[in-house]
Amino acid sequence: MYEEAIALSEQHRLYLDSAWTYVNWGQLEDAENNVERSIELFEAGVERCERGLSQLMEREHRDLFKGEIEPAYLRLIEHYSFPNSVVDCPNTIRV
Repeated sequence: MYEEAIALSEQHRLYLDSAWTYVNWGQLEDAENNVERSIELFEAGVERCERGLSQLMEREHRDLFKGEIEPAYLRLIEHYSFPNSVVDCPNTIRV
């Protein structure tokens, strides 16, 4: 299901839509403790968001789009700040 939505969005160069799909999928994987897969998906979501933002004519709306995928940014920061930790849920780290 997610693969099809991503393929369709990217086929039409709708990278901001694609970013949101990657982040949603990443949150589901993260909830299932599939950390490696969720990190891959969050990274892809952030990359698509940056690509989509580069297509925007008006810079004033960039924060709105970044805000929509903020959980991905926060999770990546958390992951790379504590690389040897097991994270059960956001802001809760068990070493």
